[in-house]
Amino acid sequence: MKKIFRIVLALALIGSLAACNRKETYKGLTPYVTYNSSANLTVREDAGYLTVPVRVVNKSGEAFNVTVTGIDGTAVQETNYNIVDPNTGVLSFESADTVKYITVGVKYIEGYTGDKSFGLQLTSATNGVDIAAFDSLAIKITDADHPLSDILGAYTVNCTIYNSGLVATTYTATLSAVDGDVTKVSCDAICPMGLEISGCDVIGQVSDDHKTITYSVGQSLGRTFGYGTVYLYGCHYNGGYYLDEDDIVFTATSDGFETKSGIAFVDSYVWPSYGGFVLGEQDGVTNVWTKQ
Repeated sequence: MKKIFRIVLALALIGSLAACNRKETYKGLTPYVTYNSSANLTVREDAGYLTVPVRVVNKSGEAFNVTVTGIDGTAVQETNYNIVDPNTGVLSFESADTVKYITVGVKYIEGYTGDKSFGLQLTSATNGVDIAAFDSLAIKITDADHPLSDILGAYTVNCTIYNSGLVATTYTATLSAVDGDVTKVSCDAICPMGLEISGCDVIGQVSDDHKTITYSVGQSLGRTFGYGTVYLYGCHYNGGYYLDEDDIVFTATSDGFETKSGIAFVDSYVWPSYGGFVLGEQDGVTNVWTKQ
């Protein structure tokens, strides 16, 4: 039986109806239909189906239709995906409906072919409902046969940081594939203070046997914070905070990875972003990552 994954995504449809061939307002709002402005989804190619809820807000109580179209990218309709429901391409809201669902079938292709992407677009609506500017939804299909699939995913991190004192902390970091290079992974939260900096991904080189992940120090996050551009560095604490020039190496364990390296995001003035950093071996601490 194919698995069904429901991605909880509110795609707002602010709907009202027209009368006498003119648009009406509902409680002072002009009716329009739209996806969530930041909408994007990711689904594995072996998920079977992706179900996207579409909701109506400020509904006036009458029926209307919305046309849904698949927009091919690197993923091609009928080869990588297809719109199962509505199979006619028309999503119909009856008078009592407050939510409807678009069901997309995702097709598994054996062997690694890389991640694929496509879109869903709202192209028209009836009964005087407008199409808003945010009319499309981006969807990525991740390849289930990625060579690094055994290590990709979310990890629970247990570590100790220094931020005006030693503090034990737990957070989540996710290893993701890097487009165009199956030997590398991207980590979204290698250091906990990086959780406060959007776009803090850093790239690690995976060994052939998947036993180590090496992050080169000096990587730029490509953004500024505080006094300048933010970089990744190894570090340790010894009555003060010191940068290390050695690469940061994670070693595989039975249920995840661990590193004895200290880790910090620092700006161009060599100051730890948010005033903290992960402690490591020189501080008597091992950072443990457990696969979720």
